[in-house]
Amino acid sequence: MHGRTAGRLDPRDGKRRYEGSFMAARAAARGPSEQCRGHRALVGGRTGQPRVRRVLVCLIALLSACGRNGLSEPEVPAVTGTWTLEVPGFDAGPDGPSGTFILKESSTGQLTGSGSHKFPDEPLRAFTVARGTHTHPDVYLLISSSDQRSIEFLGRMTPGGDEIEGVLGLIPAVLVRR
Repeated sequence: MHGRTAGRLDPRDGKRRYEGSFMAARAAARGPSEQCRGHRALVGGRTGQPRVRRVLVCLIALLSACGRNGLSEPEVPAVTGTWTLEVPGFDAGPDGPSGTFILKESSTGQLTGSGSHKFPDEPLRAFTVARGTHTHPDVYLLISSSDQRSIEFLGRMTPGGDEIEGVLGLIPAVLVRR
């Protein structure tokens, strides 16, 4: 029979084992024994490495396509530009509060700038931004006027980036991008 039926039953699993024959050489060439075939099919090959590697490659590709942390981060609008001061509840006429802010933001979020502001019954004052920061969406400005007065603006940029709503000193104020 040339070894095709010759073989012994393995007491561990009851399967026929062929040793020293053509079938033994063929089984050795195929790799692990028959009892491992179900496991190989489950993990995708002779070992789990190819399937694990494929899963990792797909996961890395997915995450790199989506951006950091798996999500694309929204673009943060810069504060750089010209802004007009508006005070809710007051007319923007010649007797009402008004102002213009020209701001520049550095790559670290530091703000510099200048401008002018006017409040009712007060003259127009030029100012510089002595200190300022933008940690989106929060904006802080320390404004130093030409007459050595200082006033703070604390605000929060709206989602569209076209307005900064906040408080100038004790007055509710909005900076609107021009």
